[in-house]
Amino acid sequence: TPPSIWSKMFSNNAEGRKIYVPTASVEKYKTAEGWSEYADDIVGYDFGTVPTVKIYVYNAIGWKPLNVYLWDSEYNAPYIYSWPGVKVTEMETINGHDYYVYEVPSQAINRVAGIIFNNGTTQTSDWFITLDKDYYLLLDGSTTPKIIEDINNPVAN
Repeated sequence: TPPSIWSKMFSNNAEGRKIYVPTASVEKYKTAEGWSEYADDIVGYDFGTVPTVKIYVYNAIGWKPLNVYLWDSEYNAPYIYSWPGVKVTEMETINGHDYYVYEVPSQAINRVAGIIFNNGTTQTSDWFITLDKDYYLLLDGSTTPKIIEDINNPVAN
């Protein structure tokens, strides 16, 4: 459903303007209140899929709950606003090994972020990574998570 707009929202824009909307929604926009005045300017566009980045955690120390707290390290601004963070509940089994799975908020993708894993009482130290790909991490009781090189053998690192 197209968002509500003021009917004159684009009235002062240059002639020949194009208003890009999702391809699958072109007809809905062209007939929606407020948008219909600009039907000739509405063009379908494939915005692509929103990228995702996931952090897979092999919890060898058995923390329950397993929480993740995440913030933007450049601006020192939290992506998760309250301590101890988000309880990670999603699980995925990879070749017999159970990983906790945390999907990074879209605004954090391709940013350098600080991460703390905790169980509400004990925590890792602040750890910084660029969230530009999926990560497989090992929590083994050391102060920082370890990047897992072989997801089929997570404790071999």
